[in-house]
Amino acid sequence: LESCPVPETDDYALVPQDPVGEQLLDLFKVAAIFILPLAGPLGAFALWPSILLVVHSVLGEEKSLLELTQMTLNPTTNGIVVASLATALGT
Repeated sequence: LESCPVPETDDYALVPQDPVGEQLLDLFKVAAIFILPLAGPLGAFALWPSILLVVHSVLGEEKSLLELTQMTLNPTTNGIVVASLATALGT
């Protein structure tokens, strides 16, 4: 039994080809591997004042945030959750 999915032929025009699809896939791979690791942290740095305003409007001012973190964070949270968020945000 042969398991080759490409039919045996000398006329390669019969084999379906999608150059546009392949180019889009290559472009997606380039973006995922090379562009996003740089664009994510740069975007977070550029949007930091806006992000800070949103955080303060949702969670409150710094004193409230400090009280919230003192009550809710424990070593497990600090060791796992904060590290995961920092890695995800590229900070």
